Amino acid sequence: MTRLLGRAWPVLFGMLLIASFGVREFGGAAPAAVRSSFTLVGLIDCGQKSGKPCTLGHTLTLVSDDSGSKQPYTIDLSWVRDKLPGAFSQDQQMRIEIERLPDGTLMALRVIDLDSRNGTRPDDEGPQPSPDA
Repeated sequence: MTRLLGRAWPVLFGMLLIASFGVREFGGAAPAAVRSSFTLVGLIDCGQKSGKPCTLGHTLTLVSDDSGSKQPYTIDLSWVRDKLPGAFSQDQQMRIEIERLPDGTLMALRVIDLDSRNGTRPDDEGPQPSPDA
């Protein structure tokens, strides 16, 4: 019996090793640091009457139907706060590029005012001079 177990040990170990990789590869727990990014288009909701100015804190609520039905999204503005273009108002249409952090926080990467086409963008993506100029 001991002899049989001695010979079977490498086979059993190999099977356990393969099984553990298989679980990770085909449906094990997702990595903790999964991030995703996407763009939402919607209307600012700051609780005012339509067109009235909004006072923004560290977050912005955007109501969007991009998912198929109207849904409010609370978006953290920390990364773009100092680059935001001017004042915002209730029901102003915005496009916001978002990164979903591992803890579920929606972090704004770029904010574009679709009513007047103003927004934030990295300096290296600014307007390029035309070759004719």
